[in-house]
Amino acid sequence: MPDPPPTVADALRRLGESSVAHLLRPVQYRPSGTLISIAEVEPDGGLTWRGAVIGPGRIEWLGPPIEPAPAGPGAPGSADTDRLVRTVTRAAHNYLARLAEIDEAINARESEGGTPSLAELGRYRRLISKVRAQVGRITLLVEELEGPLGSSFPGLSDSMPALRATVLGLPGIAGHFEESLRDLLLLRDSHESNRLAAAANELSAASNRIAAIANTSNIRMLGLAYVALVIALIGAVIVIPNTAATILGMPSAGWVPGGWVDLVLVVTAAVPLLFVLSRPWIRSVLAARPQFEKASAEGMADLPEVTAADADAGRQRLIRRSP
Repeated sequence: MPDPPPTVADALRRLGESSVAHLLRPVQYRPSGTLISIAEVEPDGGLTWRGAVIGPGRIEWLGPPIEPAPAGPGAPGSADTDRLVRTVTRAAHNYLARLAEIDEAINARESEGGTPSLAELGRYRRLISKVRAQVGRITLLVEELEGPLGSSFPGLSDSMPALRATVLGLPGIAGHFEESLRDLLLLRDSHESNRLAAAANELSAASNRIAAIANTSNIRMLGLAYVALVIALIGAVIVIPNTAATILGMPSAGWVPGGWVDLVLVVTAAVPLLFVLSRPWIRSVLAARPQFEKASAEGMADLPEVTAADADAGRQRLIRRSP
C-alpha cells in the first residue's frame, strides 16, 4: 500500500510552524524552502489544503492529488507548472461553487414563499467569510507568481493571463455575494424586529386588558364591601334593641312595669341609631350610596362570568415562533 502524500501540515512542521491555523499568507519563505498553500472550502466550511514546497532543484507537492494527470511529460518542469495552474484554477472554481450553492439555497427558500432563518443566514455568512479569506489568499498567490516566485515554474508566464482572468474577478464576486447576504440579514433582522414589536404591542394590549379587569374587579369588591358595611350598620342598630326585648320578654323580667319596658325599647333603639347616624364618615358613605350602587352595577356588567373551557379555548400564543 503506497504511503499517503505529504500534507501542508507536515510541510509546516518541517518549516518550524505549528499548524495550518496560523497559515495566513499563501507563500511562506523559509531558508529550507518556500511553501505554497492553497485551500478549498468544503460545503460544511472545512478546508482541504493543497500546495507545494519549492526546494533546491525540486518541487514537492502536498495534499490530495488532482485528476486528471498531465497528458504528457512536455518540457522540463511543465508538469509542475501544469499542476500549479490546475490547482489554482480548481480552487477558484471551488470558491465560485460554494457561492453558487449559497445563492441557490437562498433562491430555493424564497421561491417557496419563505426566507432563510437567522441560523441559516448566519451559517451562510460564516461560509462566505471563509470563501472571502481564501479568495484574498489566492489573489496574493497570483501576485507572487508574477514576481520572482514564477521563475520556479517554467512556462508559467504563458498561463498567467488566464490565471489572472480567473482569479482577479473573484474578490468582486465574493464581495457582491457578501453584500447581498448582508442586505438579506438586515431585512430578516427588520422582519424579526417588527415581529417582536407586534408581540410587544399584543402584550401591552393584554396587560391593559388585565389592568382593566383588575380595576373592574376592584369596583366589584368595593360594591360588595359597601353592601357588607350597610348590613353591619343595620345589624348594629337592630341587635341592641332586639337583645333588650329578648331580656325583658323573659319570665324573670315579668316584674318590670310595661311603661318601663316600652321606654327601654325606645331608648335602646333610638340611641344606637342616633350614634351611628351622627358619625360623619357614615353619613358620607350613605350619601354616596347612588354612586356606589352605579359603580358596582357597572363593574358586575363588565365582568361576565367565563367558564374554564371558554378561557382555554380563547387562549393563544402572544409571541409566535419565527418561521
